[in-house]
Amino acid sequence: MVALPAVPLVLMYGIYVIRLMLFRRQRKSNRAKFESAHQRWVAQVAAHDRAEYQRVRRARVWFPVCPTNGTARLDVFGGTPRGWSAMVTTMCASLLTAGGRALILDFGNHHTANDLRSHAHAGGHSVQAFAFSDNTTHADHGEANMRTPHSDTDHLLQGLSGEQVAELISDAVHSLRGSVPNSGNDTRSSGVRLIQAVCERLEAPITFARIEAGLGVLLETYDPQSQNLLSDNEFAHLSTLAHTVGETEIVNDELHLLAELTGLATGRSSAVEPETFATLWPPAGLAIVANDVADRRRKNFLDLLVFHRLLHDMRLQDTPVSYLGNRIDPDVIVIAGVASLGVSDLDALSRQAHRLGVRLVLLIEHLREDLRAFLGESDSVTCFMQLNNPHAAAIATEFIGAGITFVLSELTEQVGTSHRTSTGVSHSQSMPAPTLIENLSNLPPTVTGRGSSVSTGYSPGQSRDTSWITSRVHEYLVEPAVMQRLPPTVFVMVESGPRGRRVVVADCDPSAALRDGVALSPRRAAALAMNSTARCRLIG
Repeated sequence: MVALPAVPLVLMYGIYVIRLMLFRRQRKSNRAKFESAHQRWVAQVAAHDRAEYQRVRRARVWFPVCPTNGTARLDVFGGTPRGWSAMVTTMCASLLTAGGRALILDFGNHHTANDLRSHAHAGGHSVQAFAFSDNTTHADHGEANMRTPHSDTDHLLQGLSGEQVAELISDAVHSLRGSVPNSGNDTRSSGVRLIQAVCERLEAPITFARIEAGLGVLLETYDPQSQNLLSDNEFAHLSTLAHTVGETEIVNDELHLLAELTGLATGRSSAVEPETFATLWPPAGLAIVANDVADRRRKNFLDLLVFHRLLHDMRLQDTPVSYLGNRIDPDVIVIAGVASLGVSDLDALSRQAHRLGVRLVLLIEHLREDLRAFLGESDSVTCFMQLNNPHAAAIATEFIGAGITFVLSELTEQVGTSHRTSTGVSHSQSMPAPTLIENLSNLPPTVTGRGSSVSTGYSPGQSRDTSWITSRVHEYLVEPAVMQRLPPTVFVMVESGPRGRRVVVADCDPSAALRDGVALSPRRAAALAMNSTARCRLIG
C-alpha cells in the first residue's frame, strides 16, 4: 500500500531517461551530419577560391590595339617627346621582330628613335642611322658604339641624275614657300628650268656647293680665282648659259632664292665621306634619319629635301612591298614632326604609301588649322595624345564625339508630422417608469440614477516622401581638361570601320609587354563593339 503511489513516479522517470538518451543520440547524429556538411562546404569554398585564383591569374588584362580595317595611315596629334618615343618603340619593335622594315624621319629635334635604336641593337636587327648637323662627321651603319652619327647633306643627291636633282631641289623650294602668295606653278617651273640647266652643265659629282657655284655664275657672283669648285669647262658652259637666261626680275629673284637655299643645304665640311646611303628606304631592319641642325631655316629646308628624297625613292618602287589586310612583310614609315611639311606634301606621301602597302605614321606636335582636314579620313586612324593647348584640346574632344547618358537631374524629399487630439463629454440619467397612481396625482417622476463620462483621444502621425528624376544628357566622351592632363604615354584612338565608330583609350608604354596578363592578339571586334570605350594597352 505504501509503494503503490511511487509506481507512477518511477514510470515517469524511466520515460524521461529514455527520452533524454534518444535526444542525446539524435543531437550527436545531427552534429555529425552538420560537421560533415560543413567540411564539404569548406572544401567547396577552397576549391572555388583556387579555381578563381587560377582564372584571374590566367586572365588577359592587357590587349594589343590595332586598326580593324587595314588602315594605311595613322595620324597622331599632340604628345610629348617621351610619349612619341614610347609609341615609336612599342610600334616598331614588334614589326622588326616580325621581319619588317621601319624608316624613322625625326624632324622634331626630340631624338624620338633613340630608345628604338637601342632596342634594335640589342635584338640584333640591322640599324642604319643618319643625322645632319652643323658639323659633319660620318654615317653609322649599326656599329656597337651608340654615339650620335652625322652625315653630309650631299648624300641626299647621290644616285640621282641632273634632272632628278633639279626636280628634288625645286620640290623642296616650292614646299618651303608654299604659303607665300603669288608663288604658283610658273615660278616653280622657272626654278626647275634654272636648276636643271645648271645641273646639266655640271660634271659628276653634283653637290650643293657646286650647284651654288653654278648659280653664282648665272648671277655673276662666282670668282673662279678664289673659288675652286668648278672646272674651266663647266665655268665656260655656265657663262654661256648666263647670257641666255635673261635678266628679268622674276628670273633674278628665283636665282637669288635658289642660290641662298642651296647655300643653306651645303654641308659645313667640304669632304664627302665614303660611307653614304643610296636610298632612304632601308633594305632590311631599321633606318633613322635625324636633323640636328640649329639654324631653323636651314633645318626646314633640309627636312624638305629629306622628305622629297623619300618620295623619289618611293616613286621608283613599281610593286608593293607589302599588302594591306594580308601583310607578309610589315613595313612602316614614321615622320616625327611635320612642322615644315604642307598638306599637299603629306597627301602625296600618303598616296605613295597606300600604293606600296606601307603603313604611314605621322606624329604631329600641334593641331594646325590646315591639318584639321586629316581628321576622320576614310583611310586613316586618328590618335590624340596630351594636348596642352586648350583650343586643340577642344577640337579633339569635339572630334572624339559625345555620348548619351542618364544623370540625376532632380531630387526631392518631403517630411511631415501630424498630431490629432480629440475630447468627448457625455451625461446620462435614468428614471423609473411612471405608474397609474403617479399619473393620476400629477406628481413629478423620481430620478433613480445619474452619470457622466469624459473621453480623450491622441493620435500622432509622420510621413516621408522621396522622389528623383533622371534625364538624358548628350555630353562629351572625353572632356577637354582630360585631354590636357593625359599621361605622356596614354592616347585616345578614334577609328571609323565597318562596325561603326570605335573609341579606344590605350597606353603605349613599352614596359606593358613585360607585365602579367598580356594577350598576344587583340580583343574580338564584337567585344570591343559592346563598349563605347575600351581600356587596353598597345603592346605591338
